[in-house]
Amino acid sequence: MSHSQNLRVLHVARTVNPKYGGPLHWIQQTARIRSNQGHQIEVLTSDGSAEDCVKNFPVKVHALGPSDSSYGHAPEMKAWLGENLKNYDAVVLHAVWQFPALAAGEALIGSGIPYFVIPHGMYDQYFHQGWSPKVFKKLTYWHLKFKKVIANASGVLWTNQGELKESAACYRVCPNNHVIRYGTEIPQYNPDKATQAFSEYAPQLIGKKFVMFLGRIDPIKNLMSLVEGFAQAFPDGSETELLLAGPTDHPYADELHAKAKELGISDRVHMPGLITGPAKAGGLASCWTFACPSYLESFGMAVAEGLSYGKPVLISDKVKIRLEVQDGDAGVISTTAPTSIAEKLREMDAWSQEEYQTKCANAKSCYESNFTAEGSAEDVTNFILDALGKKV
Repeated sequence: MSHSQNLRVLHVARTVNPKYGGPLHWIQQTARIRSNQGHQIEVLTSDGSAEDCVKNFPVKVHALGPSDSSYGHAPEMKAWLGENLKNYDAVVLHAVWQFPALAAGEALIGSGIPYFVIPHGMYDQYFHQGWSPKVFKKLTYWHLKFKKVIANASGVLWTNQGELKESAACYRVCPNNHVIRYGTEIPQYNPDKATQAFSEYAPQLIGKKFVMFLGRIDPIKNLMSLVEGFAQAFPDGSETELLLAGPTDHPYADELHAKAKELGISDRVHMPGLITGPAKAGGLASCWTFACPSYLESFGMAVAEGLSYGKPVLISDKVKIRLEVQDGDAGVISTTAPTSIAEKLREMDAWSQEEYQTKCANAKSCYESNFTAEGSAEDVTNFILDALGKKV
């Protein structure tokens, strides 16, 4: 196969539901780009075929669920793989702790079809600190099941150098480890429509100075420390607000509401729920700064989105792309402690208007240099083509 020939590539993931965050957005965006280049991109998931996320996805989705578990077991998937894998030039596996990637990986071993694994941070050392039933379960699963899938892969694709060094040290059984440019495509919306959509999503924030978080409302995101740090930096009487934009069906959302009430800032902490499309664009364009104080971010797709809108970011030292942010002078880096977050918020608040505008320009430049979806799509395609060349 020549490098000019179009490819037929299957991505395998638990779901294409956007509420599950960055990796799914990455699949969606790079699939659209590569489809526009003439490649045939399809996705295999455990979603139900009638789900809106399947119907609205930009490329064909083979939805073999619905599955009633987070593991994503779909009884028909192994038979489907046995019948259809031969139709693809290469396969990319995502969500490595779940059934679809394991089923596809086992089917691919010995098939002669090149396949790659993108862990998306799921092999981060954070998950193996200390000893617990969850750690035991994951290590058992790794040794009995997925280790062989990794060992036989054409390559493991890591999203940055930090993830490669910190994660692959535990799981480096594949000889071919590569770092890809990993980024996000920024949809273009009419600014007036985006502003209107955001005003409908969070009318209380129109015209206000606010810090924005975007992502899952989950303990791993360390939002409790963000709320506490925000309260320290902007105590009662301040006009600065905090937006936590994400699905609120996790019990953690109730804990955050309670903490904000306890700290006397409940009227300035807002959790309106999932935000997408023009409303998300309007929020990112309107916010003062973007915050991501996570205990773990193997990449930080939402951080890249914030940078793309020219917003200086406040991120923790657990966000793997902190080196790019530091090198680009595109924001500030805190620890995960509330006091550190408060200190960095005060530092940002003390910037002059000229300093703030410089940071905004730096943020935009940082995104364009490191985090575009076009770069991601090009790298994955080139690795597949290289593998096919070796196969030939």
